[in-house]
Amino acid sequence: MRSGHDGARPRWIRVSGAVLLLAFVLPFLVRIPVLLLAVGVLGACVIATMLPERTERTERAAPAPRRLPDGADLAQRWLDAQTALMQLDDEWLSFVTDPESLFLTRPLLLDRADPVIGEYHRAWDAAKTAAARHPLGEGGMTAVDLTRLERRVTAAWDAWLRADARARAVGLDNFRSGERVALRRSRKIIALMDDPATTPAFRDELLTALRRALDQLETIRISTHDLRRIPELMTMDLRELE
Repeated sequence: MRSGHDGARPRWIRVSGAVLLLAFVLPFLVRIPVLLLAVGVLGACVIATMLPERTERTERAAPAPRRLPDGADLAQRWLDAQTALMQLDDEWLSFVTDPESLFLTRPLLLDRADPVIGEYHRAWDAAKTAAARHPLGEGGMTAVDLTRLERRVTAAWDAWLRADARARAVGLDNFRSGERVALRRSRKIIALMDDPATTPAFRDELLTALRRALDQLETIRISTHDLRRIPELMTMDLRELE
């Protein structure tokens, strides 16, 4: 006759069985989080491939706001425009005070009827008028006025370069034969008037001859005011030519 404990398994068998079961299940329990993480990453990659492809990144740094010119900027720009205009005036003065340019190489610059030369004179007049109309200071030139002045000065300079190039290329070719003779004679007369050996009496005769030569000009007009700016004639009495 068996006791009631004969049907129960020994304790060491039960323990060893539990250990074996734990040894078998534990790796799977440890691997579950890793597997879940891997599955999550794989799923994210799959979802990312299914999303529409992003275009090239267009995010850029926002441009700096355009700074409005302050008083100092306006003053400097106004001075720059005035300087450019004075330099243009100097170009003209260099022309009219040089007898070689005035009578021989660039007399066409006085011909306002020529399209290129006329454009220059109109642009120059417009720039000078704009500068005189809008002086810098309180109640004077605004930023809009200044921009307009800068454009007109630039236009005048561009027109001057074209006019100067045309006048040099033409020389005396656009003048009648009689005008060419008169211009060459005028240049020689001025050279003689500046000669230290020229006597006052002879100088008076030269003035008369100069007036006759200038009277032969039709295409252009060289005024007594222009002649007075020629260094060789500055000290002479030119009232006879008026």
